[in-house]
Amino acid sequence: VLEDGRVFYARLVVDARGPGAFPHSRRLAFQKFVGLELELNAPQSRSRPLLMDARVDQDDGFHFFYVLPFSARRVLVENTYFSDTSTLDVRRLHRDVLAYAESVGFDVKGVVREESGVLPLPLAVPGNFSEGSPLVAGYAGGFFHPTTGYSFPVALRLALHIANTSPADRFGARWSRFASAHRRQFRFAAFLNQLLFTAFEPEDRWNVLERFYRMPDDSIRRFYALETTAGDRLRLLCGRPPRGVKVRAALFGGVSA
Repeated sequence: VLEDGRVFYARLVVDARGPGAFPHSRRLAFQKFVGLELELNAPQSRSRPLLMDARVDQDDGFHFFYVLPFSARRVLVENTYFSDTSTLDVRRLHRDVLAYAESVGFDVKGVVREESGVLPLPLAVPGNFSEGSPLVAGYAGGFFHPTTGYSFPVALRLALHIANTSPADRFGARWSRFASAHRRQFRFAAFLNQLLFTAFEPEDRWNVLERFYRMPDDSIRRFYALETTAGDRLRLLCGRPPRGVKVRAALFGGVSA
């Protein structure tokens, strides 16, 4: 039912209206960000994205900048925090983006557009994933990556599953396998969130990410796609722990897979 009174009928309705509808939980951390798409006076030479530049003050949690070049004179610079709080000072982060852009040599002509947001990062698995119509998808239904906050890979898998399943069997055996596989991936990623946000002080969290990006490229790719293998999980958890880990908190602080 739309606001103007029109009514549409379908065999399946998918409700994917975003993180604002995510079930409330006290076991949450947050990814919050302000990004500016910048027009430059002079061309810049970067052709590949800079995924994380954490060579900045580690205040309010893990703090980094992200740089995505669209063209020689157009770049997106994102100021991001993995934080314990949802408070977002948009004006301050806006100023910090411009200061960072200047520090890396961008001659800024103006701001083309601005984006900002606060994404909940769960430290535990939500209740049963939705089934039936309406199918609650996206953040509200738990169909997203709980560590990165990204939802596109999971949304694509869900869309393909729906498109390739007959209406009569939409929530049958194939759905059970699909939902179970997603829950396993979600549970492990939420466990990593527990470690990141409870076993490390905010200023030490960057050590976790530094260790992560030393993993093989394929393992990193699978992690972002929320398709980790048993080997990937062993690589993430085994070996010398990152600097700054609070062993007692990790072992006895309620962190569980």
